[in-house]
Amino acid sequence: MLKIRLFLPIVFLLIFISGCYDDDHTHEFVEHTHEVLETQGEVEQNKTKEDTKVVVLDKNESSVIKVEDANSSIENNITKVEDTNISSETYSIFKIKKTTQIESYDEFGNVSLDLQDDGFYKKGETPIYIREVNKSIVTDMLTNLMWQDDEAIKTEKRVWKSIDNLEENATLYCSNLELDGYDDWRVPSRYELSDIVNYGSSDSVFKNIASGSFWSSSIYKVNSLNNWAVNFEIGKIEKKLETTFLSLRCVRGEKLEEKSTKLQWHDDKDAKALKTWHEAILYCEELEVSGGGDWRLANINELKSIIDDSIFNPASKEDILAREYWSSTSYLNNNITAWIINFYTAEISLNAKSAKKHVRCVK
Repeated sequence: MLKIRLFLPIVFLLIFISGCYDDDHTHEFVEHTHEVLETQGEVEQNKTKEDTKVVVLDKNESSVIKVEDANSSIENNITKVEDTNISSETYSIFKIKKTTQIESYDEFGNVSLDLQDDGFYKKGETPIYIREVNKSIVTDMLTNLMWQDDEAIKTEKRVWKSIDNLEENATLYCSNLELDGYDDWRVPSRYELSDIVNYGSSDSVFKNIASGSFWSSSIYKVNSLNNWAVNFEIGKIEKKLETTFLSLRCVRGEKLEEKSTKLQWHDDKDAKALKTWHEAILYCEELEVSGGGDWRLANINELKSIIDDSIFNPASKEDILAREYWSSTSYLNNNITAWIINFYTAEISLNAKSAKKHVRCVK
């Protein structure tokens, strides 16, 4: 009887509490609890997202994948995803310069607004040269080469190889040159010398210009009694007998040799029909092969990037015919002509746009 009397007050107390705390309040409590948990979950998820950021870098930069500590700060915690398809060989990346041609010229030499030539695309890196005040040196900022540009450019001429060995030849002239505190000058290669030709304008950062051709250090492989020379008045690259007196523009800096341009080439090697310059441009624009379109006729700087002047027939390591090929670049002083390359010898010259040549498309 005593046990029942003690138990009843407890039962009444529980019933009272239950009546005061109804179902609605219970649901509110449960829903609030869920909201707190969901908010905490979102915070955790967002924190996880912030902990790792993925940044795709320039594909030409490296083949190394770098993953940083996931526990480090948000700013420093970056996963770098980089190109892994680059060759393991070492290259001096060749930055192909714009020719600086800014207008398009049709086959009759008239300015055209819709012809898709070199003046239309303007492909390549913008040339950047610096000439320090009161100095006789021009620095090419794309290649880091330093070029002689003193008064001697206008007057000094040398043979490549002297007959009696008494004359100072081109090699000795550059190796003996002291200019603005530098004494490590050399004769530039054909590859280096042709890289400073301006095909689209008569303007030049070089103050001292000489008429005629300039020696390069590259031997003409078809006939070793000749060396390659560059004519800056016109832009031609031609062979010259090694006993000819020519001008010199010496250079200093790491020699540019290997080339990696990242261009894609379409080989029209099996095409039997030769094309005029205008036909060549239209052919490349209309070309559709595996990998899609966007093909165009290569400009002269792009086309000469596949020259290998250490060999001939063909003068290229590309699978190309040892024939003459069109470029999309017109000649500044006579717009009915355009630049061509002879891939038998590696000579660069001009031809009337009405002539028939081979085609090499690029993208």
